[in-house]
Amino acid sequence: MDHKSAISNIDNIIKRNHPKQIMEGSNIALAVWNYRQYFLPPKVRLIVLAESHVFTENCCAVPLNNPHVSPIPSSYYKDFNKFFYCLGYGEQKALLTVPCNKCGGRTTGFWNLMKALTSYPNMVSNKTNPYFSSRIKNKWELLSCMRCSGIWLLDASFFAVNHIKDTNVRLSILSSQIMHVLGIINTLGAPSILMVGKNVQTLYQGLLPQIGVKKQEWIYMPHLPQYHTKNHELKAINFIKQIGLSSSCINGLDVKCPTQWEMPNDIEWDSCFSAIQGISNKYIQ
Repeated sequence: MDHKSAISNIDNIIKRNHPKQIMEGSNIALAVWNYRQYFLPPKVRLIVLAESHVFTENCCAVPLNNPHVSPIPSSYYKDFNKFFYCLGYGEQKALLTVPCNKCGGRTTGFWNLMKALTSYPNMVSNKTNPYFSSRIKNKWELLSCMRCSGIWLLDASFFAVNHIKDTNVRLSILSSQIMHVLGIINTLGAPSILMVGKNVQTLYQGLLPQIGVKKQEWIYMPHLPQYHTKNHELKAINFIKQIGLSSSCINGLDVKCPTQWEMPNDIEWDSCFSAIQGISNKYIQ
């Protein structure tokens, strides 16, 4: 089974369990996975396990513009979605057109979190760096730095759930994908996990040791007040130190970190499932 089949299966499960719930189309989920796979490190050392990307309306699924900013390869630019690994999110100039008024927003909190985890020094937000070309170049360097350092962002849901206000429905949809997510983590060698968000912690904290994850931590979502009042950025940085993850980006992008690479092979989805049979938990559906 490939990732398209897996996403289709998840889509069918969600529609069966929650037929009235508005969800994204599979085309959005596939585009998000392709961006995620593009930045899969050769050796994953830390998975940042968040809840989901941001709900993306179909009217926003348009091709990105290639602003020809070195060293970003032209092969990177695919369809827009509201996802951290998509450089078009929060960058209106990266869109060929702005097809509707629902394509705005940005994910500043996650950019700041990843800067902290990698010690990347250059400015990537609109507020601190108003120059588009410079900002895009810096973002690409940060993404390259994450990949080189072995840091990968994975979500607990292949489909966006941020728009779902009913906590029970949200947890149910997340629960229906636990075996897929655990399988991916197991296939990647059960690296250290930094969980982002209370829902993710609730669902995964007790399961991760069962597949061999030895070190885990959790933080609040970066946009929440608790993230700042409880100093969870420092908590994340201390976890990086605890697992011995040294960054190549403390003084800017290390020359050993490539900024261009071939698209990695897709994860072996069949082995994902066969390796974790027997895992049980009250949250797994």
